[in-house]
Amino acid sequence: MQTRGFMKKRIFIILGIFTLAASVVFLTAVFSDPFDRPPTGSLEGEYTTRTNFNPPATCAVLNGETIYDVARRLGIPFYDLVIENRLHGETPLAEGTVLKIPVYVETTDRSRSPVTIHTDATRGPAPHAAPLTSDFAFADSGLRFVWDLGNNRFSFKAKPTAFYVRPGHYRVRLVTVDGAGRYASSNTLDIDVTDLIAEYSGLPYMTVNRVGDLVDVAGRLWGPDGAAIDFDKTGKIDQSPALLEYFATNRLVARHSGFSRVRLEKDGGVFEFYLFVSPLPARLSAEPEYDWYKTQFDTGMYGNCGPAAIGSAIKWSIGKDFTVEAIRAEIGMPYSNGAVDHNNLLDNLVRHSVPSAVLPLTDAADVFGAIDRGGLVIVSFNCGAIRHTVRDKTTDFFDRYYPDATGHYLLIKGYSLDRKYFIVYDAIPGEWKANELRYLDGVSMIGRNRFFRVDEVMAGIGVRKMLVVYRDLSRPQRAAGGL
Repeated sequence: MQTRGFMKKRIFIILGIFTLAASVVFLTAVFSDPFDRPPTGSLEGEYTTRTNFNPPATCAVLNGETIYDVARRLGIPFYDLVIENRLHGETPLAEGTVLKIPVYVETTDRSRSPVTIHTDATRGPAPHAAPLTSDFAFADSGLRFVWDLGNNRFSFKAKPTAFYVRPGHYRVRLVTVDGAGRYASSNTLDIDVTDLIAEYSGLPYMTVNRVGDLVDVAGRLWGPDGAAIDFDKTGKIDQSPALLEYFATNRLVARHSGFSRVRLEKDGGVFEFYLFVSPLPARLSAEPEYDWYKTQFDTGMYGNCGPAAIGSAIKWSIGKDFTVEAIRAEIGMPYSNGAVDHNNLLDNLVRHSVPSAVLPLTDAADVFGAIDRGGLVIVSFNCGAIRHTVRDKTTDFFDRYYPDATGHYLLIKGYSLDRKYFIVYDAIPGEWKANELRYLDGVSMIGRNRFFRVDEVMAGIGVRKMLVVYRDLSRPQRAAGGL
C-alpha cells in the first residue's frame, strides 16, 4: 500500500509538471515576441514582450519618461501605448500626461494573414522621402495597426511617406494587433539614408531633435577592419556633459539637451562623435553629420556675414569647403561699405551649381514650408530685433549673444514644434578679437544652433525676400557610419 501510494503521488507530480509546462508553452505562443528578427540585442525583443498581463487602465507619465520607459515600467509592449493613444512620436510626453492602456480579450482564433510592405525608395541622400505601401486590408481586417518608421516616429495612415533628414539606417515595419493583444509584424524594410561626400575629415556631428529620442548606432560605427561594431547596453560612455545613456543594445536615449563630445568604448576601442540635443522639440532641415558651420571671425573685414552664410550653405548643399575669404573674393565689393544683397549671394550659389532661389517672404509660414521641404533659408534682418541673452552663453542656446545691432544675414535651419522659435546658424562669432567662446563640447562656437524668437526675426526683416538653398542630391554619397 505504501508503494502504490508513492507511485500515485509520483504520477500526480509528473502530471502537474506536464500541465505547467504546457501552460508555459501556450503563454509563450500567445504572448512571445512576434517579430521576425532575433530578440537578442534588439529593442523589439526587449520591449515588445508582455510581462504584465493585468496592467492598470491608465497610467500617468513620470518626469523625464519616454514612451519606452513607460512601457518598460508597466511590463507591456510600447506599441500598446503608441496604438491606444495614437502617438506619432514627434511631440514628447509631458509629465503627468495620462495614457490609456488597452484591455484585451483572450481568444483561440490564431489565424493571421502575413502582411508585406513595399517602397521603391530604399536608399537615397538626406533629406530622403520613402513612400510606403502594403497589401494589408486596413478597413476589412478588424485589426489595429501602426507604421514604425524606424526613427522614433509612427504613422497611422494607410500609405504614409517616411521623411528622413539625417543619414542613418532605418528599419520600417507595419505592426498589427488583434483584440487579444497579439502582435504581428510585416516584413522589415531597410532604408539607407546616405550623406554627401564632403571635404571634411573631423569627428562627425550628430543632431537629435528632442530629449527622449533614441539614437541608433547599429551598423554606423565601424572598427579598423571595416566591420560594424555592436554596443551592448552595459557598455561605457564617456561624455561631458552627460546627455545620453544606454537603453538597449545599439540604442542610446537622449536624457538631457545641449552639446557634448561622446566616446563609446568597446573591446579597447573608442568611437567618438559630437552631439547636439535640442532643448525644444524641433523640426530640422536635412542635417549632415559633418561640420558645415562657418563664421566671419578673422576673415579680413567686418561685414562678411553674407559670405559666411553662403560658405555654410555651399558646404551643406554640395559638401565643398570654401573659405569665407574666397567667397568674398568671388562676390567682390558690390557696395562700398561691403554689403551684399540677395542677388549677389544667389549669383555665387549659382556659380557653384548649388540648387537655390530667391523667393518672396510673406510671413513665417513661408520659412516653415521651406524647412519642411528640406531647404535652408537665408534672410537679411536687423539683428538688434533679437533680445539679448542674460544667461550663460556657453550653456544656454536662446536669444542674441553679442552686442551688435545692425544689418545681418541669418541662416535658418529649423524651428521648434510650437513654432515659437527659429533654429539658426548665426555667423557673428561673438568675440571679434579672440573668439574664445565655445559650448560645452569644447569646439562648437557660440552661434551654432541658436534659438531666436520667430516674431522677433520676422519683425527685423526689412526686405521681404528669402534665399532658399537645397541639397544637391545628385552628388556622390557615402553610407552613414564610420563615426
